Amino acid sequence: MRPMKRQTVMIIVLLAAALAWSGATPPALAQSSGGRWTLAAVHATGSERFKEQRIAQAAGLKTGSTVSKEDLDAAAQRLVASGAFAHVGFRYGPAGGGVAVTFQVTDAGQFLDCRFANFIWVPESQLLADLKARVPLFEGRVSTAGEMADRIDRALEGILREHGLIASVDHVYFQSSTRAPISAEVFTAHGPSLPIREVVFTGNRVVDSAALARSVQPLIGHELDEVFEEDFFKGDPADLYAERGYLRVSFGRPQTALINPGGIGGPVRTTVPVTEGLQYNLGEVAFSGNTALTGEQLAGQIHIETGKTANGVELERDLGDMADLYATHGYLTAHAEATPSFNDASRTVNYQIVVTEGDQYHMGLLMVIGLDGGHVDMLKHDCKVRRGDPFDQSYWKDFLALNAKDLPPEASRSKKSVKTEIHQDTKTVDVTLTFNPPVILSQPVTP
Repeated sequence: MRPMKRQTVMIIVLLAAALAWSGATPPALAQSSGGRWTLAAVHATGSERFKEQRIAQAAGLKTGSTVSKEDLDAAAQRLVASGAFAHVGFRYGPAGGGVAVTFQVTDAGQFLDCRFANFIWVPESQLLADLKARVPLFEGRVSTAGEMADRIDRALEGILREHGLIASVDHVYFQSSTRAPISAEVFTAHGPSLPIREVVFTGNRVVDSAALARSVQPLIGHELDEVFEEDFFKGDPADLYAERGYLRVSFGRPQTALINPGGIGGPVRTTVPVTEGLQYNLGEVAFSGNTALTGEQLAGQIHIETGKTANGVELERDLGDMADLYATHGYLTAHAEATPSFNDASRTVNYQIVVTEGDQYHMGLLMVIGLDGGHVDMLKHDCKVRRGDPFDQSYWKDFLALNAKDLPPEASRSKKSVKTEIHQDTKTVDVTLTFNPPVILSQPVTP
């Protein structure tokens, strides 16, 4: 799935409570001129992710410098803006002839992997090292709160400038599918064009290079995005292996280079290492979670034979067929997921198929728009799914074609549509049949 725009999903609360050790301003501090003191020490407590020294550095305070209460407030604000913490507070008091401050922090709840879509000019290891040096409290993962991602954008732009490249950088969330969790923050440079001209696979033996090349043809000509490419390889290229029983094939991180070295842009070649793994045959299949349909009914949807090649692509189709079967019984949200259990010694795979049936829906109203009353009555009479019956999703696919004898001849010139409206509160489904343009009869209807 393509990345989606990033939104801040965590609220940071600053607890700017300046708590003196004794509950009141200590004499040593009160005697300081102009409310400024020498900073003797900076401490931090509460973090399980960051070391005290790293937090002190991010606060921007230097021991031996002269600070005021306002300076301590500003330091706490810097920690908040870093996005690394859900809460930040501090207290201060006399120490060593000056003042010591202790920041009390709570780590932020969500950090994501940091991924780079098209930074082919700088090795990733160097990018990460440079970012750790430039972005406060960045240690390889990105907080979803505060300004950390924005600061990484600016730092990356600066790194590219040092390599002679002028580019803007932005970031998006990445998730592999609509049902998958957000897994990464992806950073993309917008500057020199990097169209993909060639994708080369290495380590492949079972599937020939020509077939793999055809499977990635949609990538050719598009701008480089190595993160999207990695996810793409889990689709059609992986299916070439899955249909042959190579269910644990893996594609390594793409390695991309300019086809014409020496420039800053131009067509690129991506090299992808393949680890094919073992070929598996189907062992046992078990079902759980099903009550409306029997295991025997569900097993009838499995077209892979025990002891034969475990065709993973066919299994995915079979799972879809199970959902369709449930939809004929009114279970419109039912879905099935297969969890494999591999036995490398016997080269077999067993599947536990977990079914989530959801609620059963029933037939609601049948409405017909664009026909005269006589033909409407005839179509309603033809309908075998009565109000209150379990709703059959498949019934309506061919309903009009099967009952064409009860349509006026003029209906052939109308665009026909079938619309279903699901009511979550009543668990019913209304069906509307529309003829557009409406059928105007030239003679009376004889039922």
